[in-house]
Amino acid sequence: MAELTEKYENKIEKAETWEDMQKVLKELPKVTLRQRVEELCEKYKKSFSLICGFADIPESTFYATVNETRTPKKELIIKTALALGATIEELNELLKLAKLKELYAKNKEDAIIIYGMKKGLDLEEIDMLLKSQNSKMRFFKEKDDE
Repeated sequence: MAELTEKYENKIEKAETWEDMQKVLKELPKVTLRQRVEELCEKYKKSFSLICGFADIPESTFYATVNETRTPKKELIIKTALALGATIEELNELLKLAKLKELYAKNKEDAIIIYGMKKGLDLEEIDMLLKSQNSKMRFFKEKDDE
């Protein structure tokens, strides 16, 4: 996916006129959040229902988010990527497709997530690290939070 992005960055760079740029715009692939999640499901051999179960996401919320009929929340996209076993690069791509900010190493919560992903921690382990730092971002509700 990175080489495809680089290909279009090069085409944009080489466009000398607006007409050249319009040709590039017509060539751009129209990738949706759902398409990319489906590709990753296929790559990691996981189903939507498995992701929902593992990440504790109601199926209706998950489908509304990936179909872009509901405004995506960063936590849900991160939970989806972690449930898939996606890479940080794939997670950032999903965040961009959802029109959200990529993980940023200077942000405390994002840094914890990056650390956890690099160390191969699962969703619950990363959630515990976030809890230990009194983070507002959490992936699971505590019983006393309800």
